[in-house]
Amino acid sequence: MLDSRNDRLDYGAELAPPDGFELDAAVATTYSLDLNALLAVPIALCFSNTLEGDLKGEKIALLEAMTQLKDKLKVFYQKGNIHCPSSYNHLYALLEPCLQAIVPSGGVFSSFHPKLWLLRFKESGTALKSPKIKYRLLILSRNLTFDRSWDLALSLDGERTDAVASAHSPSWITLFGDLLRQANDFEASGRLLKDLPHICWQVPKPFNKLELLVGGPVYGRPIDPPRKSLSALMVVSPFIKSQEGSIFGLKQLAGEHVDVHKVLCSRAEELNAIGPEALSDWDCYAINQSIVDGEETLGLSDGEEHIQSQNLHAKLIIRESGRVCDWFVGSANATSAALGDGDANPRNTEVMAKLSSNDQQLSPKIVLAQWLEQNLFVKHEFEPIELDDGEALSSALRKLMHELISSNWKLHASKNVEEGYDLALSHTFDTGKLPLDAAIKISQLALPGQLFIANELKWFKATLAQLSAFIIVEVQMTRGEFSKTKRCVICADLTIEGGDARQQHLLQSLVDSPEKILNYVRLLLETQPSKAQWLAFEPTGNEAQAAINALMSSDSPLFEQLMVAASRHPEVIERIGKLIERLKIAQVEIPSEFADLWSHFAKGCP
Repeated sequence: MLDSRNDRLDYGAELAPPDGFELDAAVATTYSLDLNALLAVPIALCFSNTLEGDLKGEKIALLEAMTQLKDKLKVFYQKGNIHCPSSYNHLYALLEPCLQAIVPSGGVFSSFHPKLWLLRFKESGTALKSPKIKYRLLILSRNLTFDRSWDLALSLDGERTDAVASAHSPSWITLFGDLLRQANDFEASGRLLKDLPHICWQVPKPFNKLELLVGGPVYGRPIDPPRKSLSALMVVSPFIKSQEGSIFGLKQLAGEHVDVHKVLCSRAEELNAIGPEALSDWDCYAINQSIVDGEETLGLSDGEEHIQSQNLHAKLIIRESGRVCDWFVGSANATSAALGDGDANPRNTEVMAKLSSNDQQLSPKIVLAQWLEQNLFVKHEFEPIELDDGEALSSALRKLMHELISSNWKLHASKNVEEGYDLALSHTFDTGKLPLDAAIKISQLALPGQLFIANELKWFKATLAQLSAFIIVEVQMTRGEFSKTKRCVICADLTIEGGDARQQHLLQSLVDSPEKILNYVRLLLETQPSKAQWLAFEPTGNEAQAAINALMSSDSPLFEQLMVAASRHPEVIERIGKLIERLKIAQVEIPSEFADLWSHFAKGCP
């Protein structure tokens, strides 16, 4: 069931629509976000392809996929938790409308922590009056980043029924309602909220029952109390120490059952930080260090500046009660912030799926034995650690970061009388209350240079391509010999004088010749588009001219392909029609030969 060698889910394959269906709407939630990782996602959502391969740079495949996803994708993430990319990609501008920042509601030491995808697919074919609808739900332990840690994922397929689905807790529906109401520009919100209570999810074998649970300040707890007959408990959690340095989360999971066998699988450094005395009644295991350092050991840097570790990031709780095994999979660590403490609800917002079964192969004993046999985990030998004297500084830095992300950031681009645009950044952060031991620097993601924070910051003569809602906030705090620095990216509320023409400018730069326009059309005519073809979209020189001559010659299949598409795949003709309109708006000259040919098919576009 959890064989680390064979039981793998392909992220791209899980996001891709089922055969005969296309994406209608997608909602994602994540704690942290990598913009380049988000750029790769549309390839799976629109082209039914996996995510491997060279997806870096400004490619026409990503532009087309993001264009198709317009008004269909919304990503909720914790404000301030966008990773700072090493270089600017002009395609980031297309991501801005998809993003919805969330400030965690549980205070300074809380997190918006759920990690999931809710996907709505509809049957392909624009002529269908009542297309079939399918859903997919991915509940993950990983964020929308390129992190290579060990994670768990649950993939569920579902369909809408007339009855109210039993798997949904009231807090599950409430969570989505709360999120989608904040995204008032998301066109799909209405139909998602209407369908949600009626989606019947297929329970994956060998489980026979499913419950979808949400935890948070207003949602309750993401894990229900253990059964009275609890006989064994297994906790897999990369983080186990609460903000106060306690293990309230672990105690919450065990409840009053002090005599049951308890297994804890975590990171070695986290176990050492708690110490053997506090964990004396737990059987402790750490992820194998040879796995954590695997890339460095094998020299698999993949051309990156820093080799990434492959540490533990999966979250799993297994409770055995008699013959019943309950599995909890999702985002919650075994901390009081995630699980609550005493009568208090958790500070974090979390999502967990509870799966139940009578299959004893799902018991903690069997799962642990499998992982030990595969050397994924090893018995932990506690080692002393040095105390972090900068703990108080870390706490102060987090409080300051929370004030920054709780502020409103507005960026206005006005036309410069000479050239380009002047940028003015305003915010509601009270600079008069900035601690004397802290310094805050602000920069534009697409522009060089840093400015110390002020009530208003200005940049001059930026080009249209350099306009970005993403700003970099760098905070440094120094106390005595200790200094800590935090960098994050915040998506400001951007307004552009004269309107936002960045997408048209991007289209002009990527489709800057007649041959590229025709090749774009040819790729759109592929009913089963190949990612390799899209990513290879860069004809140049004599080959490019030969391509346009071949496409427009009497022997070319272009006319025949258009005829077939018009009769069998009207959605393809519609996509080409939308491209032509975008090219006209962007003032891109369309080859006269193709314009004449297209005039015979344009009438069929809605």
